[in-house]
Amino acid sequence: MNSSNSSKPLAIPCFLLGIGQRSGTNYLHSLLAKHPKICADTPIREDFVVAQLPIMEAFTATVEHYWNPKWVQEISTAASGQFRRSMGDGIWGFLQSFYEVQSNGFKYFLTKTPSINGLEFVRQYFPQARIIVIVRDGRDLVESGMKSFGWKFEYAVRDWANNVRSLIKFEKTSPGNFCRVRFEDLFSDPRGELSKIFGMLELDCENYDFGDIEQAPVIGSSETMHTSGNVHWKPQEKSKNFKPVGRWNEWLESRKSRFYWIASRELEAQGYDLINKKSRSFSETLTQSVNDMFWLIRRAVYNSVTFLKAMKHGRIQKFWRQIKTSEKRF
Repeated sequence: MNSSNSSKPLAIPCFLLGIGQRSGTNYLHSLLAKHPKICADTPIREDFVVAQLPIMEAFTATVEHYWNPKWVQEISTAASGQFRRSMGDGIWGFLQSFYEVQSNGFKYFLTKTPSINGLEFVRQYFPQARIIVIVRDGRDLVESGMKSFGWKFEYAVRDWANNVRSLIKFEKTSPGNFCRVRFEDLFSDPRGELSKIFGMLELDCENYDFGDIEQAPVIGSSETMHTSGNVHWKPQEKSKNFKPVGRWNEWLESRKSRFYWIASRELEAQGYDLINKKSRSFSETLTQSVNDMFWLIRRAVYNSVTFLKAMKHGRIQKFWRQIKTSEKRF
């Protein structure tokens, strides 16, 4: 990496991203942090740098809009790309400025964010970055989110499906230095999945203590709701009954049908079985279509009310952010 903007040599960026919240980023992060060549110790536990790259891209594009094309030609034809890479270097230098990662023998500096928003811009700002995305069965992810944070079912399903489509598009256009891991595979075969990740990172597996995986604590699981009444991120010993896979099986048939109506293609695209999926009758199709109509009406009403409030208070820019982040109230 170009370290001209930093007084310290920079380790290679390694972004651990989740398909969404409740996808297992804490679990995978704790396992990767055990490798002696990966520095994952940072006071900023979830940096959200990648998630905000669309805002940075909007800023960069706006700045470049005011440049005279002749100026750019005089500098170089690659000035636009260098502009973005320099901004990326500055951000990366800040994130690891708390640690002497090179002097301690680290090859990678690992950060995590439970979102893949902005994934399409990573190569422009961090061309040498390695990207790890952890995916989880949308049914279990939605169930965990509803239980932990009070998510609304309809929004959560649609959000997961949208994220999967974005990930599929990214995988088609940005191969290399990228690894996708399913939470279920990681939970059932951590050695195999970690070996796949270390292969992408070109790290030696012999220096990793796989025998310590079984003792890995549970962090941020919705299971803590049973003991403390809320979700927390303090490490807890894994109980014998801990089973984060398949909790959605207790759903009512109507909820399963609604999920499959919205996200069955995305579920299959990630290699998950459509268990208990039944053929649709005419009445079922009609019911789901009516539900779609009500969903669109609720969103339109919410967006209209939010826009009017933003107009009243002169906060149009905040309105667009609110549309993206506040729809879970549906």
